[in-house]
Amino acid sequence: MKDTQAFRAGPYEFFLNRRDENTPSPSAEEVEAKLHLEGYESFQWYDVPGAKYPRHKHEYDECLWIIKGELLITFENQSLTLKNGDRIYLPAQIPHQLKVSAQASATYVVGQKNKSKV
Repeated sequence: MKDTQAFRAGPYEFFLNRRDENTPSPSAEEVEAKLHLEGYESFQWYDVPGAKYPRHKHEYDECLWIIKGELLITFENQSLTLKNGDRIYLPAQIPHQLKVSAQASATYVVGQKNKSKV
């Protein structure tokens, strides 16, 4: 992983790790094992090309780790494209929307951490 980048969206701070292009992407099993060690519950998710999730927020911290494909995540007026091996940490309550590329599907691991379990 490259260095962690911090971003702001309104009062929320979130973090992004980009995969170093010289490093292979981890498998879904490796990702889930790492997330479990960090206290996340996780599951693998698959989206068809062009899938969209309207603006929403969660009651828990969330981590999205891209296994295959691309995912566009938007916060207020800022958008980031996540690619194979990229990982983003989202705090509870941060409003965001997601969109999968129209050209290809996306597979990613979703980690969820309830603050009461931390």
